[in-house]
Amino acid sequence: MVKFGRPILFILAICLALGAITTHLNIGLGLVAGVAAGDSAAAEVSADQATGASAGDATPEPSATVDPAARGGSYACQLPQTFDEEKLVVHIAESFQDDEASVFERWVRSTSSEFTGVWAVGGGKNAPLAGDKALLVTRKAHRYGIARKTQNVDLSSKPFVVQYEVRHEDGHTCGGAYLKLLTQPFGTEIPLEKLDNTSPYSIMFGPDKCGETNKVHFIIKTVNPKSGKSVEHHLRSPPTMPYTTGNTHLYTLVVDPTSEIYKVFVDKELKRSGSLREDFDPPIEPPKEIDDPEDKKPSDWVDEKMIPDPAATKPADWDENAPREIPDPNVTKPPGWLDDEPKLIPDPDAVKPAAWNDEEDGEWKPPMIPNPKCATAPGCGAWKPPMIPNPSYRGKWKAPLIPNPAYKGQWQPRKIPNPEYYRVEKIQLQPVTAVGIEIWTMDQGIAFDNILFLSGSEAAQVADEFAVQTWAKKVKVEKEREESRKPKATDDRNELGPLRMKLLDGVEVVLGKIESLVDVIDQFLARAGVQEPVHRMIELFQRQPMILAALIPPVIVSIMLVVSNALGRKRLSSRASAAHRKKRDETEEDDQAAGAATSRSTSNDNATRPASTSQKESAPGKGSEEVMDADADDDADVSSSGAGSGTLRKRTSRTRKADE
Repeated sequence: MVKFGRPILFILAICLALGAITTHLNIGLGLVAGVAAGDSAAAEVSADQATGASAGDATPEPSATVDPAARGGSYACQLPQTFDEEKLVVHIAESFQDDEASVFERWVRSTSSEFTGVWAVGGGKNAPLAGDKALLVTRKAHRYGIARKTQNVDLSSKPFVVQYEVRHEDGHTCGGAYLKLLTQPFGTEIPLEKLDNTSPYSIMFGPDKCGETNKVHFIIKTVNPKSGKSVEHHLRSPPTMPYTTGNTHLYTLVVDPTSEIYKVFVDKELKRSGSLREDFDPPIEPPKEIDDPEDKKPSDWVDEKMIPDPAATKPADWDENAPREIPDPNVTKPPGWLDDEPKLIPDPDAVKPAAWNDEEDGEWKPPMIPNPKCATAPGCGAWKPPMIPNPSYRGKWKAPLIPNPAYKGQWQPRKIPNPEYYRVEKIQLQPVTAVGIEIWTMDQGIAFDNILFLSGSEAAQVADEFAVQTWAKKVKVEKEREESRKPKATDDRNELGPLRMKLLDGVEVVLGKIESLVDVIDQFLARAGVQEPVHRMIELFQRQPMILAALIPPVIVSIMLVVSNALGRKRLSSRASAAHRKKRDETEEDDQAAGAATSRSTSNDNATRPASTSQKESAPGKGSEEVMDADADDDADVSSSGAGSGTLRKRTSRTRKADE
């Protein structure tokens, strides 16, 4: 088994490395299935939306639970109201508690041909509060677009807050659940039903998870006044989306444009905070200078800092041919070592099976067993001293490194003034004209609820108080529901309580460290500038799952071959041990008969083994002797097991029939 240890570990390492990626193979397959299912209804949905279909025309998938009555009961929350424009202005406070027709008067569904997803208003299967309604995504593998108009909101004059709830009732595999604060000309010259993924926006905020991409977006979109180009500024090291199935999560963005400070909360816990000017990539203010794209490194530029010393010569006593290891000169052959005794000898008690045919089965030879003389001696065979590191070994000589006199330093292109640079005295965020949801998702049953868009000095406080009477109540019910599903404690658990608690605490600590490590790795990738390429690579595997499918079969076949060989050697070792025990017993006629029967049974068993193994160990004539000799040079236990059963393997159909 030691021989196969490294291949097994290597293959397992490959499997573990592919484990996280192959998990998302189902996503790719689900994408194909979801698109196929969605295409059949795409024409109907598109037509409904293009004509402003009513709520009764929307037909969600059977597995997407939408209860217009929200499971009966009633639920009400006190929406924030504008009372002082300096302290609080309510631009949107949406709880979706009225009927669907009224909701879709405020929220206009996109009629773009790409946005075939069907929206609904009602309770889902996991709604924690009786009577509570939400805006629901009802179908898998579709694009969704919907928007609500606001007054023209200046984001650069006073603090503002964006807060809303998201609940993934059927789990989260791949897709976004973020909001966009849309800007002109959308909502003014461009009507709300024209919403698509090219609609201009000022702020994008919310969760997005697909494969290894897992982040809470915070993106600011500005327009360069010099070039007129739109620039997306992404928050570096954004927080991750919490893992959940069926639970409600709260996302809150607080921005103070005066102090240029932002805060990102997830479930009322501060996840990120910092400077709008310093924490985004690219920065809000463009750099004054950029690398000259026309500047190229000269062909004679020397950027090797160290070089081999040209004046150095190999010492006269340097022996490059000295071996790395030598026989230990301080070890002598143990007294009593049997140089002339082989490690393996033919089993003197073995009997040639009566049905063995030399012409068809080859020349019969007794199986090899460990030499009993070696059991009482220090060892058998040619003695060799153990190997030790050679004190004279120095390896191949290399000249020492010295500073390169021609070194010019690391080459960098020269800097030139940035033609798109402009000084940002005060960060100017684009004004908002509407709030929209524009997403693509593989999931259904996504519930958006309690959307707030507030501004003013007390906006953050009001949003927090609103979360207490809405989200906090839902979380309480969801936690109680989870506790009720857990198995109740028994007397056995009470007896083993301390041990189990220690194990559970240990597992919780490990999971917490793993989650922190994933977060750190994602931040490291972001700082190293390779986060997006890594995410794109993973998304490539999701879009083209056949790439992974092509890698999986060779790995599985390799594992099966290694395990099969290992089990085969274990079986051979067991048979050799049985043969060794038989030799120590007194030979009688009954034993010989039993030996013949055992040989026939072994022959029948081995007849089903792979042809390559049987042919190698049962080949007639000289080839068989070479196999025996090769086995004799290996380890005693392994060799005896291989040789002990090799001569009984090949059977013909005629001899098997005779045995039967």
